[in-house]
Amino acid sequence: RGAMRRFRVAILLVAVGLLVVGCGGSSAIDQQTKAALNTLKKNPKDPTALLAAAQGYHNAAVNTFFKMSSPSSAARNKAIQTNDLTKALGYYGRYLALPDSALGTAATRLRFNALRSEAEIYRKFDDYTSAAAAYVKMLKLEPHTPLYELGITSSNPVALQSPYYTSGAVAIFKDMLKLQPHNTVLYLQLAYLGEVVGDSAGAIAAYETYLKL
Repeated sequence: RGAMRRFRVAILLVAVGLLVVGCGGSSAIDQQTKAALNTLKKNPKDPTALLAAAQGYHNAAVNTFFKMSSPSSAARNKAIQTNDLTKALGYYGRYLALPDSALGTAATRLRFNALRSEAEIYRKFDDYTSAAAAYVKMLKLEPHTPLYELGITSSNPVALQSPYYTSGAVAIFKDMLKLQPHNTVLYLQLAYLGEVVGDSAGAIAAYETYLKL
């Protein structure tokens, strides 16, 4: 009987795990996030609640990542993490859609930080194009932002990620250069991209500018 009882408990736990994944369940969010979600039911455009919800699900996903050591629960945790990150993106998007007047006097820095978090999630999803678009928006808000804050360095060039090998990425880096015209790292990135997409003339021009700066 004891063995049968343990078997039934095991089956029940598996069923619950599958139910959590199937329903897009999230990892344990904290009380602050739950309070934010309750606030949003009453006021869907509350900026403080939207940011708290985004950060809460983002943090929950990070916490789930550190629980992925068990092979038996890896798939379930991965599904939960993906669900949490997707929810976080949704709340960040709603937050960024609010006008500056709703965010207060620190609107620029708040938007900047939210965009950085958004870009981080896009990179986790291997969506480098969306991440780069977020970086451009960050630079438009604060044009003198050091590129290392965007995860772009000469030793770890984000452009060398295979999803970036498109003509669209060239346009993104040109947009960045309009905001930081003397940034050598961006010219080096643009030269790499020019080689990859077959734009030899563009690559040479970027390399020449890089060497002059």
